[in-house]
Amino acid sequence: MKEHRQDDLHKDKFQLERIALFSDAVFAIAITLLIIEIKVPEVHNENVTDALLWDNFQSVIPKFIGFLVSFFMIEQYWLMHHRMFRYVIHTSQKLLWNNLLFLLPIVVMPFSTSVLSEYYNGTLRLPLAVYMINICFTGFFSYRL
Repeated sequence: MKEHRQDDLHKDKFQLERIALFSDAVFAIAITLLIIEIKVPEVHNENVTDALLWDNFQSVIPKFIGFLVSFFMIEQYWLMHHRMFRYVIHTSQKLLWNNLLFLLPIVVMPFSTSVLSEYYNGTLRLPLAVYMINICFTGFFSYRL
């Protein structure tokens, strides 16, 4: 009987590790996709100068700011997820589904960041709404998890 219980504990630990490793991979990919969205500006001029290059780099600044904000948002959620999984001792279908639902807005974060950093200009509301809805869903599913 004790051996059977040990087997069950070992299986639960293995399943928890799988969930945590899968989640870590999702976080890592989401963060990587954030930077992939930022393209090096193309300068179509034979006489490239620092001033010309700087003028072209200025178009990337909003995207880079969006990257930094979202990087640290995702990082905070990853830290929370990491801390929380130290206390989880059993797996269940409910845990699996809640974890997947929590990861969904994490995966969407590179898209919503791109929308915000590409189109937000202070007058358009939709880019900010897309980003904030993503943040709200992340918070809601984090709480649910």
